[in-house]
Amino acid sequence: MIDIMDRIWLDNDLDLAMTPYKVLLTDCMQGYLEFNLNSVTLADIQHDDKRSLLHTFSDSSVHDFFVKEIIKQLTHENERFRRYSKHHRIEQIMLNSEYNENERNAFKVLFDERLKRIREIFIKSAAGYCVASYVLGLGDRHPDNIMINKKEGNFFHIDFGHFLENKKLMPVVKLSREPDPFVFTPEIAYFVNGKSFKETRKENKKNDKEAKKRNKDIWTHFLQIHYLCNLTKAITDKHLQIKHLKNNSRSLMRNLALSYQI
Repeated sequence: MIDIMDRIWLDNDLDLAMTPYKVLLTDCMQGYLEFNLNSVTLADIQHDDKRSLLHTFSDSSVHDFFVKEIIKQLTHENERFRRYSKHHRIEQIMLNSEYNENERNAFKVLFDERLKRIREIFIKSAAGYCVASYVLGLGDRHPDNIMINKKEGNFFHIDFGHFLENKKLMPVVKLSREPDPFVFTPEIAYFVNGKSFKETRKENKKNDKEAKKRNKDIWTHFLQIHYLCNLTKAITDKHLQIKHLKNNSRSLMRNLALSYQI
């Protein structure tokens, strides 16, 4: 089904970098699965390098994993950067005065390009699988059933034993262990946005407030026209202070057209 969805998207010029691996049935309860190279589970990333339990619940775990992988890839591909391989963070390289500045800057350019490409693929594939898992009603979506290609950035799901809302239930109480319709955790959101979910929400609220301020005149004109056309008996918005209007609707329309160059 995911392969069919991917083909439909591709036929409509929408490449979401999906990874619909092949399955060959040999019996009702057995068969062969295509092996996806260079891929790790989300659980492996959460427990990367056997760090503390706090890292398992860190919003930056996926981001930190890719930073370390990109440094590893670039130092392996370029011999002149080989000595950077001991570092796990780009800041450790850029702030180290022992390294040549031009060399550090060249490495940073390659690092940023690789991270940008991986993030773009990750965003596309995460969006595709969010839609696919919601439509198909996939269940049992724990971190061991979600994988990420560490070289290309593809995000994909595996193990589809529970689908069409056939989800696992908690014992005794028989309630679903998966109340959410699809998986989009804070660590996935962090890598998509380049910042924590909390920071993103705060920034969105700020942008929304600024957008309302920038466009308040549009609503003012709309309400004035609405009032003068007798579509309502009265408009009493104390913020806009519209109680007694002297201009007629024709002049308001003309001013509106001039203001927004209609």
